[in-house]
Amino acid sequence: MIQDLLAKDVKISNVEIIKDEITDEETNTRRVFGRFVRDKMVYSFLNARTNKFNYISIRFQFIYTLKTKKVIRNEILELVNSANKSIPAVKIYLNDINGKSIKINFNVEIPYVREETLNFLVPSAIDVVSFAPFLFSSKLESKGFEHQTIS
Repeated sequence: MIQDLLAKDVKISNVEIIKDEITDEETNTRRVFGRFVRDKMVYSFLNARTNKFNYISIRFQFIYTLKTKKVIRNEILELVNSANKSIPAVKIYLNDINGKSIKINFNVEIPYVREETLNFLVPSAIDVVSFAPFLFSSKLESKGFEHQTIS
């Protein structure tokens, strides 16, 4: 199960299942929602399994704090759309804008057939989603949205 896989990783702590539910008895659809901490950052996950199709989704939320430029929602949405076209494997969503703070969600979804493949897929998905804020940061800066340094 996903909880055991995450708990094996020495970089990951505080693995927590928030919800484990059967959503469709006919197709035996089961969804497990949870969260974990890696490198002091909180990630969330969804593992959905059915009789025919399975997928894992790893999500990470990052807040960019702008230094100078006024935030215009449409400009940020254009950047998000552009990033979604140019950054493979990651879905990027604008979560919220509050003053000069921009909350962005980064999500990686990977379908799989056999559960044992998660041993290879999940660490890769976490690496990809954890690097996405750096890629989006360069998009922001290229459009004149100077922000606090991320590390």
